[in-house]
Amino acid sequence: MDSIGIEINEYKKLCETVTKVKSVLKDDSCSEHEKLQIINKCVDILEQNLY
Repeated sequence: MDSIGIEINEYKKLCETVTKVKSVLKDDSCSEHEKLQIINKCVDILEQNLY
């Protein structure tokens, strides 16, 4: 697979992850503290993958 194909697959995975996180954040069964932890973890992961 060429680098463009790899980039497309990574983008698809990112979109799926964002969709899943959005659904968790909209769910009322999570406390605000839990939602904040999820957001912080996502930001950490994004920062690691962007550099």
